[in-house]
Amino acid sequence: MEVGQLLAKLDDSQYFISASQAEAAWELSKIAVTKLPNDIKSAQMSVTKAESALSAAVAQADISKLAMEDYKRILDNNTALYQQGAVSKDTLDSCTTKYETAVKTLEAANANVNAAQDSVSAAQAQLDTLNGTGSATYAAQEKQAKATYDNARLTLERTTIKSPISGSVVKVTALNGQNVSSGTSLFTIVNPERIWVLANIEEKKVARIHVGDKVNIVVDAYPNIVFDGQVEEILGATQSSFSILPTENASGNYTKVAQRLPVKISVVQQDNKLKPGMSAVVTIKTK
Repeated sequence: MEVGQLLAKLDDSQYFISASQAEAAWELSKIAVTKLPNDIKSAQMSVTKAESALSAAVAQADISKLAMEDYKRILDNNTALYQQGAVSKDTLDSCTTKYETAVKTLEAANANVNAAQDSVSAAQAQLDTLNGTGSATYAAQEKQAKATYDNARLTLERTTIKSPISGSVVKVTALNGQNVSSGTSLFTIVNPERIWVLANIEEKKVARIHVGDKVNIVVDAYPNIVFDGQVEEILGATQSSFSILPTENASGNYTKVAQRLPVKISVVQQDNKLKPGMSAVVTIKTK
């Protein structure tokens, strides 16, 4: 087994779809960035169109106002004539109806002016936004879409499980079609060229040991072979600290017990004889 060699492949259909969707969203965001000048031009045209509509609405309101004023003057004249008996009641009622209609027409025209003014404000605000922050906004959206796509691609790539080291597969716990969750152990791979012994040394002897000290190792499987080694690391806590149920003194009574510190020793392999889990006896050559 070489480093990078394929070990297993997860079902990637869901992640492939997610990556495709994220890629499409990213492409759309890039298109949005490139078409910003067209969006600004379109917004300018919208402002011009809204201003033209406002001018037309104002002109219509002015006409309606003049008409209303004319009908008001005619009504006032006919009211005075009616009081003098010069015109009939029907004539006065007709003038009143025309005036009331003109008032309603003017109100509608003024409402159109207000609506046209709101349209101009909205169009101008849109144009100001595009001119002011449009470029930064579109760029930020494109950056966010790319990050989403990169994350989706990374998730998709992680459905392919490759060996992180060169070595031999000594245990396989994965089954074809098995559902697994994050953190599940699927394979155990051992690099026979990177072997070490974890020796538990009494704490009163640790002070004599230093990183780099030479070590002789003998394993039960090969009692007549001495393997060369070297102290690589003296771990920072006693063996009892790593136990599932560490010793605790709740009563207050204390009995001193010598503790042991794990010492990591690298070993020079000989024809791949050393295997994980073997028992060993070490002799550390202290200075």
